[in-house]
Amino acid sequence: MLAKKLLFSAVFALAIGVTAGCQSSPSHADLAEVRAMAEEALHTAKAAAQDAAAAKECCHANTERMDRMFNDSMMKGK
Repeated sequence: MLAKKLLFSAVFALAIGVTAGCQSSPSHADLAEVRAMAEEALHTAKAAAQDAAAAKECCHANTERMDRMFNDSMMKGK
């Protein structure tokens, strides 16, 4: 019984070792795919940053316009 468990453990360890050793390094196509994904993510991030800058500029312009309108309305009351 003990020999059977020991043999089973040894075969299991050998199978794990063979499986781990058979993994290959990434191919050129895999690396090209990862690079394309990274470039697409970078492009998306740059577009998002431009959109955010435009939204911030619009918000700033609206704030200035509202401030001028408020100041004008306060001046008319005097």
